[in-house]
Amino acid sequence: MKVLVLLLALASLSCCTGEQSYCTRNEKKELAKMKMDYQCPEPTERYVKIPVPDGCEYTMPSKIKVKRCDGHCWMPERDCLPTETEMKMVKVGVICKGRGMECLTVPVKEHIDCGCKCITSKENCTANQEFIERSCSCACKKGVREECGSMTMWREDYCLCLPYAQHP
Repeated sequence: MKVLVLLLALASLSCCTGEQSYCTRNEKKELAKMKMDYQCPEPTERYVKIPVPDGCEYTMPSKIKVKRCDGHCWMPERDCLPTETEMKMVKVGVICKGRGMECLTVPVKEHIDCGCKCITSKENCTANQEFIERSCSCACKKGVREECGSMTMWREDYCLCLPYAQHP
């Protein structure tokens, strides 16, 4: 909801009409205030679906309120994500095939703290890449390119030396 309000506010500013114009001093102040107001805040309560255990059909209730991160980071490569989580144990009724209703305790992840974190992580990088935190990107490790032989061509996008026959 906050993001929707932010988008509507941005759309109403005359500096953002699609025509080339410059923001006035007051519009810049308003944008700076919105940046602070909608920055990645503390987690707020949201309804989330309770996971249905294997062999079961549904849970009662089907959703529960837990704290979740939701906000804006003002940098396209970052998102408002949890920096700390904990598992909350929730008692639910489950309807399981051939067994009827059972009472179970299921774990649901709750966000404790939020921050603007990179959407891409080091897990997205290949063995020949390293993760660059400040740009939230993967880059070729130094020295990998020098390992290419005379019958190969360097592919920067893969950080690999490929035989000429495989190079498009």
